[in-house]
Amino acid sequence: MTTMDYTEVKKGMIAVRYRNEQNETRLAGIAACKLAGLNNRAVECYAGSGGLTEIYQQNFVEVINNDLNPESVAQYNFKAIDFIKKIVTQLDKIDMIDFDCYGSPAFEIQEFFKDAARHAPFVLALSDGFGMNLKYSKKEIPIRSRYLIEGELDTHKIWLRHADLIDNLLVKLSSQQKLQATKICAIQTKSKNYILAAYVVK
Repeated sequence: MTTMDYTEVKKGMIAVRYRNEQNETRLAGIAACKLAGLNNRAVECYAGSGGLTEIYQQNFVEVINNDLNPESVAQYNFKAIDFIKKIVTQLDKIDMIDFDCYGSPAFEIQEFFKDAARHAPFVLALSDGFGMNLKYSKKEIPIRSRYLIEGELDTHKIWLRHADLIDNLLVKLSSQQKLQATKICAIQTKSKNYILAAYVVK
């Protein structure tokens, strides 16, 4: 997978009061939407306290969000996979969708892609915190089914290839829908626990 030329994307990135790695990837996604004229609807599957919601509200006509916690800022309080099945599937065109998960949103992303082709082009942003599991779990963890890995899988220090696992997932899911995913940017946190990334899918 190639990374989109980041120069033009950076030109469109807005300033925010609190700049961090998470915001950096989301701003890149928003900038890519702006370059493509996609600014109507953003969807957050894990809204939490609303740190990203404010940024999306500044840049999209409509923001639809969800969080399991009923005390969050979200409009809906479903498990993310149920939110996708019950709400997202009923929406018209989505320009940007955000999977800002504390754990791994891989299965939720797989569910979204079952109906993703009708939204293309769109930007998908994610936070995947599965790195700690890849490093420390002594149990058998579903790496293959989570990231759609086929063939041989070398699990030695696999957390160092966390970003490659996510790339594989997005490439496979996009290809199944006759789409192509292009990575705009990706950041692995210093702890190696999180990958923060944004992709254009078209």
